Parts: sequence; structure tokens; C-alpha cells
Amino acid sequence: MDESPLEERCLALIDEHAAEVLDSKGFLNLRKETLKRILKRDSLQVEETRVYKACAKWTESECRRQALEVSAESRFASSENVRIARTLAD
Repeated sequence: MDESPLEERCLALIDEHAAEVLDSKGFLNLRKETLKRILKRDSLQVEETRVYKACAKWTESECRRQALEVSAESRFASSENVRIARTLAD
């Protein structure tokens, strides 16, 4: 995917401050496509366990936005999304 210089600078900033980004309230409001785009980056400077926990919180927020029950199944789907996004490239 070709990114504009501004997009690349933003993504680099996210990489450098990944812990703060993952802990922010704004992270919980990301669109799924944006979340996947960030998670696919090998350059994120944060522990995988922190990524997993942040994605679990994002999943709970997404379920609430869609008026879905937060369940073990939705949490499992979240962990699968994280694994796929972190291991596969476009």
C-alpha cells in the first residue's frame, strides 16, 4: 500500500509512541480497517501482550457500538484478528 508522506509520518509517530496510542481513548474508537493497518506494522515499539490487551478493549468497545454482547466468542475473534493482523502482510 502506498502511503502519502503525511500518512507515513503519522504511522511512524504511532510506531514510536505505540504504548501511549494503545492506552488512549481514541484507540478504542478506531475503525477496524485503521486498527488492522496499525497492527500489521512490524515497527510498532510495544510488547505483544500490550497489543493483545488493547485489542481486547477495542473489541469490547466495538461490540457496544454495534449493540452486541461482549462474550467469550467475541474475545476469541479479537485474539484471532490480532494474530492474523500481526503475522500477515498485504
